[in-house]
Amino acid sequence: MSRALQILALLIPVFIGAADLTQAQGCPGVNGYSFYPLQEVAGAFTIRVRNLAGNLSDIAADCGRTPRCNGFSTRGQLLRVPLAPTFSFLDGSDPSTLPCDGTYIAASRTLSGLIPPAGVNASKLRAESEKAYIGMQAVIAAANRVAAKLLESGLNPRNASRLPAGDLARAFDDARTPLSQSSSTSGSYSYPDVLAALSYPVWDSRQANGTAYNYISPVKD
Repeated sequence: MSRALQILALLIPVFIGAADLTQAQGCPGVNGYSFYPLQEVAGAFTIRVRNLAGNLSDIAADCGRTPRCNGFSTRGQLLRVPLAPTFSFLDGSDPSTLPCDGTYIAASRTLSGLIPPAGVNASKLRAESEKAYIGMQAVIAAANRVAAKLLESGLNPRNASRLPAGDLARAFDDARTPLSQSSSTSGSYSYPDVLAALSYPVWDSRQANGTAYNYISPVKD
């Protein structure tokens, strides 16, 4: 019996929070912001806490003037919210928690303050990044294989863009590497992508002797 009472005691705040959430449907909206009633963002950085004098539009305007602010709470916290936020519920059993307490997050503002194009959100950016990463790995693999065959032939991979087309075609063929590739699973690349990777190796402090090729990122100074 005591165990049942303990479980009930734990569930009561949840029920209260759920009840308040339904009441929050009539909470005021702010243009350009999405409202998350009775929720706060775990891991959000509080830039500063402002005076609550004024209305929500005043807080939103203050956030808009504050660098890297892309959200605020009804308690006056100007926030830097992650692009893909994780939410936690406020304590609905706390008498100081009001039905319209919660978090407002800018609908289309990144941490840098840039406004992305319409239809671009965290999920789309993540998908595009994953696609680009797979493509980059495909370029790296192709460049490594072709570079090895060029070196075996006594040719410098850094001069790939100036080598005769026949030598390059032979290197690709010997490496069993297609000149271009289009695949959603193993990555896509073009012939110029591989040439660029071969011709412009990246300086990397992890390669102290400077003898290895590195195709991870663009050329560094």
